[in-house]
Amino acid sequence: MDRIKVTNDLVFKAIFGRQEHEKLLLALLNALFESTGDERIDSLQILNPISVNDLYNDKTIVLDIKATDRNDRIIHIEVQLGNLSWFIVRFVYYNAKTISEQLNDGEPY
Repeated sequence: MDRIKVTNDLVFKAIFGRQEHEKLLLALLNALFESTGDERIDSLQILNPISVNDLYNDKTIVLDIKATDRNDRIIHIEVQLGNLSWFIVRFVYYNAKTISEQLNDGEPY
């Protein structure tokens, strides 16, 4: 019998991508952050994972999960299986888009 895996995009989003499952996502992120020595997250809010285009030719991005913590850090989570060379370019674009969305007119870069 085949089992549905938590690493499936839809299953992952259903488990971790809902505000009512915030504690599960916090536990996952803190376990990952602890392994790298990063600061623990005390609370977070799950955001709309779709970035709306500002310009006609902009690419739309849909993250697996997009959240913000109490320090207003935006955290995006992508589950990727396999060794896909194109994903590095996509990941860089996602990061650039996430950073640019946080800049306001007149703010320094």
